[in-house]
Amino acid sequence: MIKYRLLHIIDSVERGGAETLLVNTIETIKKKYPNCEQYLVTLYRGGTLLPKVAPFVKYYNLGLNKYNIITVYFKLRRLLKNLQVDVVHSHLLHSTLISRIALPKKTRLVSTYHSVFYDPSLVDYAKKELIFDKLTYKPKYFSIFVSDAVQNNIRKAVGINNNYKTLVNFASPAFCPKYKFKQESCLKVIMVGNLNPVKNHKIAIQALHSLVDKPISIDIYGEGILRIELENLINQTGSKVVLKGGQAMSSELLAQYDLFLMTSHHEGMPISLLEAMQTGLPALLNDLPMLRETAGDSALYYKYDDLDDLINNLVNIQEGKLILNRLSENALTRAKTYSAESYLNQLFKIYYKS
Repeated sequence: MIKYRLLHIIDSVERGGAETLLVNTIETIKKKYPNCEQYLVTLYRGGTLLPKVAPFVKYYNLGLNKYNIITVYFKLRRLLKNLQVDVVHSHLLHSTLISRIALPKKTRLVSTYHSVFYDPSLVDYAKKELIFDKLTYKPKYFSIFVSDAVQNNIRKAVGINNNYKTLVNFASPAFCPKYKFKQESCLKVIMVGNLNPVKNHKIAIQALHSLVDKPISIDIYGEGILRIELENLINQTGSKVVLKGGQAMSSELLAQYDLFLMTSHHEGMPISLLEAMQTGLPALLNDLPMLRETAGDSALYYKYDDLDDLINNLVNIQEGKLILNRLSENALTRAKTYSAESYLNQLFKIYYKS
């Protein structure tokens, strides 16, 4: 039996892709390696996913804010020394940066990059974080990238030439084939993602404004800073779009829809898409390298950020829904390549190697 002391650190465990992956990972480790002692540290706060993972970890919150960064540094360094963990696994940029500066010399560090951060053309280009990423990075640290597209961006920007691997995400085994093709002419679309600029929900609302006479509707699951702005846009356009809030996903819920839509400007390897694929739900995606890398032939793609092409694709799908059967079969086949077992086996090889 594996006896290991592992500390996970992340900004928070609010609902999101990186956070969901971490929760799924902690649960899977507990089942496969019950002797592995796990600790969870959140940098800023807990979050909605904390109750789900709390039974499997010893939990600490650092409560970082702009006034107490020095105090938090010493708090984390003291915690790492006292716990004497074998490996610290950091997720998201801020948690990775503070882990590097607080890390005791003999403790190994593994860091997962979940998205493309360092492209100046992005709406959330992390220019300041890039400076600190370069300054704090050491070749002895092990870097995990959730897709080749993320690896290509981060490695080039930071200068990572050693100790790295692309390790693709997985969805919880709780997601299983539930989608059934529906003969009705209406097209019910689901989107899943926090309401922030990167997810680009506006283009979906604008598309539905042009399709008010078509039996096409969209439900968006997620919360975020753009809720009021998106509500106003829905009201102004009369689009058949509903903001459903931050409800937890399940295959039963996903299977109530005909199509999964993702309009993000960029992604890493979205867990929500993997969950849809494991359910067998067909997808229409913004044409991004990382989304093609994830979904392959189990999805249709519209030209990058092209409103007219998104509209045309939605109409074509609604008018020729039979294509959804083929996409569903492809989704289920492809989803089998993203397994929790494979992820965990590769992850522990990294832990021992790092």
